[in-house]
This record gives sequence, structure tokens and C-alpha cells, in this order.
Amino acid sequence: MKDDVKTQSKFKNADYVGTDALVILRNVTDEKRKVHIMSHYEQLVAMQVKRFSLEGKHYSFNQISKGDSSYDQNLISHLTEEAKLSGNTELPSVRISICPKGNRSFLRIELLGFPYSDHQMMSVRVMLEYLIGLKNYHKYINSSHISKVDIAADFTGITPDNLVFDKLRAQKGQMFFGRDGNTENIYIGDRKHSSHLAVYSRNAKLRNLKQVDTHSKETIRFEYRKKLRKYPLINLLGIDDPFIKIEAFDINSMINSQYFSMDFIDAITGKGLLPVLQRRDKVEQNKIKAQMHVHKIHWFSMGLIMELWRESAIQFSILTNKQSDIDTELYEKVKKSFYLLLKRSNK
Repeated sequence: MKDDVKTQSKFKNADYVGTDALVILRNVTDEKRKVHIMSHYEQLVAMQVKRFSLEGKHYSFNQISKGDSSYDQNLISHLTEEAKLSGNTELPSVRISICPKGNRSFLRIELLGFPYSDHQMMSVRVMLEYLIGLKNYHKYINSSHISKVDIAADFTGITPDNLVFDKLRAQKGQMFFGRDGNTENIYIGDRKHSSHLAVYSRNAKLRNLKQVDTHSKETIRFEYRKKLRKYPLINLLGIDDPFIKIEAFDINSMINSQYFSMDFIDAITGKGLLPVLQRRDKVEQNKIKAQMHVHKIHWFSMGLIMELWRESAIQFSILTNKQSDIDTELYEKVKKSFYLLLKRSNK
């Protein structure tokens, strides 16, 4: 461990570690509960219509609630005024989907645009209590499953071009470049069909979305998109650490090293370290590995990302705890505001 600490590079200090997205599924087989959820879903849509109409923006039910390839009805509720005005789901928002197409869970809840404040997370709880029904809420939410969680860590002063990942090709990895020739996205793993790591420039993403780049420095995001099957929501903090298997190297440090040679070009250009090692005998392989060790980003293997993520994910207990175990004052404040707007939408 001492050697690892000595050789940690500048990448060790994350500016943000938290959740980027969480998808919760709950199947509903009771027909009366389905009717209740569909009825209250319509009221939530009406509330959204009313919120916009108060600002002079007029939308129909079908404009607010849209179907997709998986569900007949989808409602996005933005949890900040900025998100509502821009429609940007990179800001705190919750997407509620009901009436699935095919063999899917009846209810899908997607939490997007982290970080959330406690007030925003409580707003989600109050909304879901209304949708599901107060008496059934705790039972339903605590027997829900997670189908996907995106765990993110942001670092400033770094771009994807500063890094090289081992075994990129062997893990069905891909790289994508911007018009300026710089690397914008790196995917390690099959991004269409399985859990995978996405490494991308947050600056480039905002520019591509034609949104204002709010980052004062170059910011890179390491986002592990973990797909799960029937994983209980109440066991969220028990998810295994996917980052400890990542092997990444600091390119600038490699280039400035006395050991650097043309042999590492393949690694730097995206093929990974493995092809370099395969062309060497065992003695040379061990020598190269030893030389490369000092350029390795050790922060991943030390488990600090997941440690910080678990600390942030404790906030989800606002959704899963019993009503007696949450902040009563905040709960009552949020609930009062919610039902006031709901009452207005029924007029």
C-alpha cells in the first residue's frame, strides 16, 4: 500500500463523486393498484400542465406525457426551475413511466441529474407516495428493484487524451473523437448490452448539447454504468466496487519518463498495454510492467470512489425509510407545497 500511495498521480482528488442516474422498477399485479397509479399519474401530468400554464406556456396532456419504445406513458418532472425552463435532464429530474410494452415492470422510476438536495429527494418521495398510495408506499418502494445505476466521479484539469486504458480492445472498448481530433469519449465494455465504464469530457458533452459550459476547467467524468437484474433497492449500498478492476495510465507522465520508447505508442493510441506486452518475452514483460507501474492511476484500485459514493448514496434512505425515520419538518413542508399545487391543478 505504501508504494501505491507514493505513486498516486494528480488524478486522485475527485471534485465530485456520486450518482448520475438510478432506475427503479416495481411490478404491480393488483388491478386496483394499477387503476390507482394510472389515475394519480394523470393528476401528476395535470399538475405539470398547470405549472407551465401559470408561466404562460400551454401544453396538452399528450405533450407532457409521451410514450417511447418501452412504455406508453412517460412523465418528466423537473425538480428545479432551471431544469424546467431548459428541459435539461442533466439537472435534478425524475422520469415516471407506466403501462409497459411487452414483459416489463408496470412502474419505472428514473432519477436523473444529480446531485440532489435533501429537499429535492423529499419531493420525489412525496410525489411517489401520492402516485403509489401512502398506505402502500413503504411496502412497494422497499420491494422494488434496481435495473441500472450510474456511479460517477469527476476530475478537473484532465481530458480523455491524458489517459490510456489497458485491455481496451479485449473488453469491447471504443473511442470517439471530436471534430478537433481530440478524444471525447472512451467506452470500456460493451456499452449496448452490458455494464461498462464511460470516460468522457464534460466540457465537450455540454458543447455538443449546445449548452453553456459551466466548468471553469477541463473536466473528465469516469462513469460506471452498472446494469442489474432484480437487485433490491434496499441493498443499494452493497453493490460491488466496479472501479477496482480499471487499469489506467497517465500518458504525460509516461512520455516524460526516461523509460518511454516507441513501444508504448500502441498503448497511447488506444490499443492498450496488452499488445505491447504480447510482443515481449516474460522477462521484458515484467520489466515493462514495473516501469509502467509508476504511471498507473492507483486511485481506482484503492476503493476511494466507492467509499465516497456510498456516503452520498445514504441520501436514498429518504425514499426507503419509514416516515417516522425521516426529517418530519422537511417532509411536512414539501408535502404541503406539493398538495397546494395539486389542488390548483384540479381547478
